[in-house]
Amino acid sequence: MRVQLTSKTIDGYVREAATRLTSKRLDYFDQSHPGLCLTVGPSSATWYRFMRVAGKLTRIKLGTYPTLSLAGARKAHAAQDDVVEAGKHPRAEAQRQRVELVQSIQSDEELMLDKLTVAWFKHHKEHDGRGQKRDKPLSRSVLNDYQRHITKLCAKFPNCDVRTLTRKELRDYLIGMASSDGNTGAVVIRQLFQYARDTHDIPNNPAVDLRNPAKQRHRDRTLDPDEISALWAACKTIGYPYGHALRLALCTGQRIGEIGAIKRSDISGDGEWWIQSNNKAARRIDVYLAPLAREVVEACPTFEKQPFLLSASGGRHGLRSDIWTSVRARFVDEKYTAERAKQGYGTEQKPERDRWTPHDLRRTLRSSLTGECGVTPDIAERVLNHALPGLRKVYDHADYRPHVRAALEAWDARLSTIIMDETK
Repeated sequence: MRVQLTSKTIDGYVREAATRLTSKRLDYFDQSHPGLCLTVGPSSATWYRFMRVAGKLTRIKLGTYPTLSLAGARKAHAAQDDVVEAGKHPRAEAQRQRVELVQSIQSDEELMLDKLTVAWFKHHKEHDGRGQKRDKPLSRSVLNDYQRHITKLCAKFPNCDVRTLTRKELRDYLIGMASSDGNTGAVVIRQLFQYARDTHDIPNNPAVDLRNPAKQRHRDRTLDPDEISALWAACKTIGYPYGHALRLALCTGQRIGEIGAIKRSDISGDGEWWIQSNNKAARRIDVYLAPLAREVVEACPTFEKQPFLLSASGGRHGLRSDIWTSVRARFVDEKYTAERAKQGYGTEQKPERDRWTPHDLRRTLRSSLTGECGVTPDIAERVLNHALPGLRKVYDHADYRPHVRAALEAWDARLSTIIMDETK
């Protein structure tokens, strides 16, 4: 029926419908706004707009009463005319608006810090900073370190939309951390916000030029001849696999994680070369195994049908690079300290030096190559599989095996002298 709708008459229609014994719904059309209809039933009242679109009578739901008032319904009724005049179908436009609303809600949820960090961490494990697929997966220690920083960041800013975080808040958070930890935290934050910018197009990136809170310190520790001989003797006592791994690292100068990943198939048939391709640089290097290194390799047990040369699991798995803190505490420190005590160290007259790490063995070999063995710096860098500078890495593809062999033979002779001097 067509009536003049007012707030008072509408309330009357709703009360009357609630008392009806049937579930029949009645339509009340507004006289002053053709096409605007209030459909009233025993339990609800709904606003509709009746209109012809492309010659077809169409009913469009506007909302429910009293959530949508009479004034609001008339305003929504007029808006439908604008939609049609713009050449759009009201239902299609309503669907588009619903989709936009859902997408907006999803986008807001994805930009919550706890959700964003999960998405970034998953992406970062598979892609580098340029968005390219990683040639080599990140080590477990790096992943654990990143996960630790993510947890701390989310605890500091709970239930936080990343678009609301300011540069000052992030800077204060990093300053409150230990220097080295703050530097790693800054790396995580910069990568996290760059991912948010690339993926969600956030308008402001507060971490775009966020600097590390502490000056980066480069470790310069090397082992002197007395320390080398003490470590070599201690490793013989420690035995397989950890003593063998440390001796092989000292002989070849390769990273401890790469040492732990050696497979028997990586060793050439004559036993003189380690064909290494699973490394940080993601490029092949042929590492010469001089006599001392071959002696270590030949002393490793053979596990039937298992690939790894150095293993604490019967050859099924190699030695991870993140185990050495616990390995040193359990197997190395006591025996190394005992060997140093035989040399007279650990007293007031001969105090012990700072603690060394497995990576210091790599630095020790590199320093000795140029400082004692007469190897040119360029060849010494090739032994360590460091990248060539500038355009050389594009144009220089020479075979450096003879040079690497000569360099490691020179180091083997020097290392043999150090060990023999200690045993006299």
